Amino acid sequence: MINVASQKIIKDELSTLTNKELQAIILRMTRFRKENKELLTYLLFDSKDEQEYVKLIKSEMETALSTVSSTNARISLKLIRRVLRNTRKAIKFSGKDETEVQLLLHYCNLLKSKNLPLTRIKALNAIWSRCILNIGKAITSLHEDLRYDYGKELKMLTEDEV
Repeated sequence: MINVASQKIIKDELSTLTNKELQAIILRMTRFRKENKELLTYLLFDSKDEQEYVKLIKSEMETALSTVSSTNARISLKLIRRVLRNTRKAIKFSGKDETEVQLLLHYCNLLKSKNLPLTRIKALNAIWSRCILNIGKAITSLHEDLRYDYGKELKMLTEDEV
């Protein structure tokens, strides 16, 4: 097994490389994993305008969840999990707490608007509860004004749980 270098050692080594060598390394990394390519796409193109990125992810969520129906619970649950997985990936790329709160609140609002039995189906209840918990954790690290606004929105979301 190969010993993995620490972040500091990698940073020091990268500082010694030329631009051409750095470019070659990055392009080689993008060939191996789709997630590396997605992260690089975010860093190069989407990180400059975070609000536009959030809008894009929200519209993708809406499109994906538009086909959820209560007739086939298994397929709907699979789709709900996939959308949440993609949302969490977008949150991880961004690394910003405000983006996390916005996207998870939007996700929960979409779930709630579908009139799904969130409390009766155990798997849906677990997804819902974890999302609410994650939103609460992310809100605590925001600025005071944002914390108030998002806290109010979270409270409205959880007041009359379906």
